[in-house]
Amino acid sequence: MSGSVPAHPGVLAAVVGDIVGSKAIADRAALKQTMTATVERLNGLFAPALVEPFAVETGDELRGVLSDPAQAPLCVAVMRETLAPIMVRVGIAVAPDGPQGAQAARDDAAAAMLLAKEEDGLARYHAGGKPGEVLLRSLCRLVDPLLRSRTAEQWTAVAAYRDTGDKRRVARRLKVSADEVEARLAAADWGPVEEADSAIAAYLSRLYA
Repeated sequence: MSGSVPAHPGVLAAVVGDIVGSKAIADRAALKQTMTATVERLNGLFAPALVEPFAVETGDELRGVLSDPAQAPLCVAVMRETLAPIMVRVGIAVAPDGPQGAQAARDDAAAAMLLAKEEDGLARYHAGGKPGEVLLRSLCRLVDPLLRSRTAEQWTAVAAYRDTGDKRRVARRLKVSADEVEARLAAADWGPVEEADSAIAAYLSRLYA
């Protein structure tokens, strides 16, 4: 897995993630460590596409800017899987490149994240104008409950499978049977969530081609 998909010239995609219920997390040191590990992983995997590296911001937020909007869904998936079982609410926004492009994208992504919070959602996009936002919002609302229902064991299986792409290697890593890995991925709705992310990536790729 890598962030090497060719960038779309002329546009930027900002990603803003906010830890859900962060004020209720008692172990602040562990939270900070997990968030730092997450931004380090994102910056390593998506280095070729980064306009601004991911960083931990005040208010328990993670922010970064990509040169390729189509990579945003995968970026968000990796963010979720690295933070899990801590949940993160994400706003993603696309803006034209230019002197104020990154700032505009960050502002719109923050607004999208706040909209997700108002709607008790986990992700919202600001892209493609009103029709595009309605479409992307509908997909996000279908995926939100699937993500919320995942257990810690399921998140671990999903992250390991993303990393290896091989269920037998995941089984060895987790010290469980291959059948158990299959069962955890199925219970985590790996297939439907991946299909939704792929559909969003394809839409953004065509929209900004």
